[in-house]
Amino acid sequence: MSKEESYNILITGCNSGIGLYLVNKFAKQNKKNRVFCCSRKNNNISKEIKLNKLDNVFFYNCDVSNIDDIKKLKKKILKKTNKIDILINSAAVIGSVEKIHKCNVKEWISALNINLVGTFLTIKVFFDLIYRSSHKFIFNFSGGGAFSDFDSFSAYAISKAGVVRLTECISSEYKKIKIFCLAPGFIST
Repeated sequence: MSKEESYNILITGCNSGIGLYLVNKFAKQNKKNRVFCCSRKNNNISKEIKLNKLDNVFFYNCDVSNIDDIKKLKKKILKKTNKIDILINSAAVIGSVEKIHKCNVKEWISALNINLVGTFLTIKVFFDLIYRSSHKFIFNFSGGGAFSDFDSFSAYAISKAGVVRLTECISSEYKKIKIFCLAPGFIST
């Protein structure tokens, strides 16, 4: 990626952690970049946009586990661009932190829906905009338990193992898309 070239970037889960960091990084790196970002909450990202005068950042409320939200997000983004050069799927939650027999079922399922299904839905809905780009980058995040035991974090671990396999499937099916699954280690968000 060239600093002189500008990119249309979509980042999910932008209100904290990796997503928030990347919004700042891409927006400041090149003022010609257009950073589209979404999250269910906006308290941190709104402060960042205002504090750092990030005029090239466009925030949208969106729950990535809800396909209707993602379709609405796409319609809004289409008013500003017809392609996405880089998609970064960083939306995630831990879910229920208990042994299987004690876990909260609603939180457990929600973690799978946000972490795995949300990643899948975002890629699916934005696929044509990504494929239209000459760059075609997708970055997904795996994490704790994707490759080994992660006691009491079963929903998170299972969802992140699924993200790894989803990334592998897309990589195999679409050779022109540069897709990566990153495991950054523990990040306190």
